[in-house]
Amino acid sequence: MAALLFVWGGVVAAMYTIGLAHLGSQLSGHELASANAAFVLCYGVGMVIGPQAIGIGMDAFGPSGFGWSLALFFAAYMLLVLVRLVRKIL
Repeated sequence: MAALLFVWGGVVAAMYTIGLAHLGSQLSGHELASANAAFVLCYGVGMVIGPQAIGIGMDAFGPSGFGWSLALFFAAYMLLVLVRLVRKIL
């Protein structure tokens, strides 16, 4: 479990960096500054909501609720990425 959490932590840290890199490659100037501010705001909101949601998951499902909550967040993120990729192709 510790190894899995270590890998998940690395993936989450990489998603933040990759997200900023995507912003930088697609925007410039004033648009980049605005998008960066929105990105940081969303990241901050996630840092507040995420632990609360995981706590609710653990209250509902015990210790395994931690992993299930993280799995749900990653599944939602993967769905968002898939939708954006399909939109880009069409």
